[in-house]
Amino acid sequence: VYLAGGGGGGGGGGGELTEEEKAVIQHGRDQVNMSAYGNGAEACTVDDYNELVMQFSFVTLFGVAFPLTALLAFFSNLIEAYIDSSKLCSVLRRPLARRAGGIPRAWMRILRVVAALSVVTNLVILLQNSSRISSLVGLDTTDTRDMMLIVACMEHIILLLIFWILSMIPTQPERVILQREQLRRLQLEVDKNHRRKEL
Repeated sequence: VYLAGGGGGGGGGGGELTEEEKAVIQHGRDQVNMSAYGNGAEACTVDDYNELVMQFSFVTLFGVAFPLTALLAFFSNLIEAYIDSSKLCSVLRRPLARRAGGIPRAWMRILRVVAALSVVTNLVILLQNSSRISSLVGLDTTDTRDMMLIVACMEHIILLLIFWILSMIPTQPERVILQREQLRRLQLEVDKNHRRKEL
């Protein structure tokens, strides 16, 4: 009523609004008059994820070619977070908050594929451009077949190591697993007691 109408006239024992209440109402009016964030909630989320995945891809796929890429991406993200937060607080209308359990599965799959591909691209760049590593491995960089064989072997070893490490990390903390198990047992006990009372 206050936002649309311009006051709280009518009704019960309304008195004058305090300065703090007036400031809150004015802030709400200002938010309503601001332009929306992006093209809408879903489009904004897709655009934001797309931007982050592209940056992650550049850093991981070609990080060995220019190692400072990760540091530059970090500073870029800090600056962008500051700019986006100031835009969302004072320039654009705040989007409606929605609950999320984490990164959506589709984006997580894309990130995993990019991470796996980055092993191959970084190995190829490293072996092709580093004469010291090539001589250490005994690789003739002019022979493409030898290089591809070394890359394939090293890539398989690294990916197996990554998958082994990922399999060792539980998807849920042990504490959560124990609490769920206790909750399940308690539910079974309640169901048994309920059935006994019915009989």
